[in-house]
Amino acid sequence: MNFGLLVYNKADVGRNSWFISELIKRSADLSIELSLYTGSFDASFLKLLSKADIVLNRSRDIRVNQLCKEQGVICVNNEKTVRLGNNKWENFLFAVENGIPRIDTVLCEEGASFPDFPFVMKEIFGHGGHEVYWVENIEKYERLIKKPGKTYIAQRAVSEHTKDLRIYMVGDRILTSILRSSADDFRSNYSRGGEISLFEPDKDVLEIAQKVQRLLDSDFIGIDFIPDEGKWYLNEIEDAVGSRMVYQLTDIDVAGLYLERARERLDHSSK
Repeated sequence: MNFGLLVYNKADVGRNSWFISELIKRSADLSIELSLYTGSFDASFLKLLSKADIVLNRSRDIRVNQLCKEQGVICVNNEKTVRLGNNKWENFLFAVENGIPRIDTVLCEEGASFPDFPFVMKEIFGHGGHEVYWVENIEKYERLIKKPGKTYIAQRAVSEHTKDLRIYMVGDRILTSILRSSADDFRSNYSRGGEISLFEPDKDVLEIAQKVQRLLDSDFIGIDFIPDEGKWYLNEIEDAVGSRMVYQLTDIDVAGLYLERARERLDHSSK
């Protein structure tokens, strides 16, 4: 039996309680004793980490990966995936570097050449549709940019800004693709009341998703695309991706597949 830690931000435990309980309950079937950890990354965490064979990092905190690396412990997702999946500017640079179609984006800093109004502003570490703003004029931009401790990107508004597409992947396997849309909000997140439906993307979109996964060697991610003038562009990579939409629309066993991927990581490391 291997020992594993399931690491969550304490604030996220409530809305993820079912998924957490499924992972803990079913991990034993794959010879993993999984324990939930929601504390700080102090001596207590290091003590637990010294006993662990694997960590499932659902905290979105890259410090978990760095500590795992120091201790020689497998971490799912890996450090590159966690970094890109939780930093929207790094996500954009990754797309540029690898020739992946993306919407024009700039870092909001002095001297930057901004898109025409209206454009979308996003706090680079935000998630779940939080701290994403529709900016119609210079006054709104200046109010946002003055927020202390915040770093934003500005993204050109797309032609169909009330919808996006999420492709779920475990390892190199595409689980499903889900279209999210909103009638009254440019943020189409399901958690914010957006409507959802299964969707079959074009081959080109699926190939981009597979390319992203290959480059990251990710374990469990969502890859989000946004439409503009009839084409789909990479928007964001979701590291600690939620699976509520998948369970609502399909009978896919996300928790089981996620655990199987963790088991594969363990088995591969022991060879």
